[in-house]
Amino acid sequence: MSKGRLAIEAAALSLAGNAHPAGTPGGNWDAATCLPSLESPEPPAGFDLIAVVADGVSSTAQGGKASRAAVRAAARWVQKAFADVPPERLRGYRDRDLDDLLANAVRRTHDAVVQQAPDGHTTLALACVRDGRLFCANLGDSRIYQWREGTLRQLSEDHHSANGITRWVGGAHAEPAPAVRVGEPIREGDVLILCTDGINALYGDEELAQLAEWVSRHPLAETWPQLAADVEARMRAPAYVDDTTLVLPRVPAATEEKQREKAPETKARPRAVAAPAAPQAEGERVMTETREAERLGAAIEELTAAVRLLRTHLATEREESGARRRSGSFRPERLVFSLAPLVLLLGVALGLIGGHLYQQRGAAQAAAKPRAFSLNIKPPDDLGTILAERVEGEVYHLTYTTPDGSKRKTLLYHTRGNGEPYGKVVVPLPAAPTEVKR
Repeated sequence: MSKGRLAIEAAALSLAGNAHPAGTPGGNWDAATCLPSLESPEPPAGFDLIAVVADGVSSTAQGGKASRAAVRAAARWVQKAFADVPPERLRGYRDRDLDDLLANAVRRTHDAVVQQAPDGHTTLALACVRDGRLFCANLGDSRIYQWREGTLRQLSEDHHSANGITRWVGGAHAEPAPAVRVGEPIREGDVLILCTDGINALYGDEELAQLAEWVSRHPLAETWPQLAADVEARMRAPAYVDDTTLVLPRVPAATEEKQREKAPETKARPRAVAAPAAPQAEGERVMTETREAERLGAAIEELTAAVRLLRTHLATEREESGARRRSGSFRPERLVFSLAPLVLLLGVALGLIGGHLYQQRGAAQAAAKPRAFSLNIKPPDDLGTILAERVEGEVYHLTYTTPDGSKRKTLLYHTRGNGEPYGKVVVPLPAAPTEVKR
C-alpha cells in the first residue's frame, strides 16, 4: 500500500432467509462485495475501499439476479468513473462535480441491471474511500452508517413508504435518482456499516453502535467470526424470514498499525480461544508464536523455491529431451534420475508445513476443551435473576431477567476487553397463558 493511504480492513456476509413469495426461486436475493476484505486484503486500484450491498425486490421475478448484477456493476463503474477523469482535472473538481460523477456511475449500474435482469429491481448502497474521503450513494432502504468516537450516524437516505420501496435500480423506469453524499472525511478509528434491511430487523441502532464500538477496538480477524455467528444465530429465530447482508469496514488506529509492523508477518488466521484460568506469560506466548511463525515462513519459502526450481528444471529438461528425440539419443531414465533430488526437496518442505499444521490442529483441539473462566464485571443495574452464563470463543454471555420479571436480556462481553458489553439483546418474556372462554 502506498504511503498516506488508509489501511482499511473489511469483511462481508450475505445469508439467505425464507422471505421469497410462493412460486419464486429460493436462495439469497441479497448480494454484497467489498475490497479489500479478509480474504483479499489488497485494495482496489485508486481506492482504499469499495463496498456495495443490494437487496433484490421480492415482488419482481428477477430480484436476486438484479442484486447480484448491481453489486458487480457498481464496483466496476465507480472505478471507471474516477479513472476516466485526468488526475489534474479531478483535483479541481468541486463537490457538485463529484456528485455528478458518482450519480453517473449509479446510472451505468442501472443500465447493466436492466440488460442482465430486465424483470428485476434492487436496492443499492455504495460506499468508497479515495484520498481520505468517503463517497456514498444509495437507493431504497439498504443503509450506510459511520461510527466515530461513540456516535453512529446514518449517511444514507431511506427511500420507502407504506407501499414499499420508492427508489431502486433496474426495471423499465426513468433513470434512477440516487441520494449522494461526497467528501465525508474518514480517519483512523472509524467503522462503516453497509447493510440491507435484514440487519436492521435483527439489530437496533443502539446495538449497532455498541457493536461498532467493540469492532473499533479489535482487529477484524478476531471479531468477525463471532459477529458472523451472532447474525446467523439471530436469523434462526422462528419469526425471522428475510435475507440478511452486512459489510463492515474499519480503519485501524495508528498505534494498532505500528504494533502490526513490529509483529512477525504470518498468513495464519488467529484462533479464537477462551481465556485460561492461568494465562501464559505474555513474553513467553509472543516468543512461542514468533518461533512458530518463523518455522512456517521458512517451510513456505523452501516449498516456493523448490517449485520454482522444479518448473525451471522441467522447462530445461523439456527442451533437452526434444533435442535428444530429434537426434535419436533420448533416454527416459535420465529424466527420472534428474528429477529425484527436486522431488525429495518438495517432500521435505511439505513435511515441514504438514508438521506445523498438525501442531496447530493439536493446539486448537486443546483450546476447545472446557476451561475454568472468571470474569470480574460490574453487573447492570437492572440485573434480576441470572438464567445462564457461558463462554463461546472469546465472548462471555450473561442472560438474566430484570427484577420485575418483564424482560429477558443477554449481555455479551469480550474476554480480552475491559469488561464493557459490545452488544445487548432485549427480549420481552412471553405472558402467562390465559384461559380462553368458549
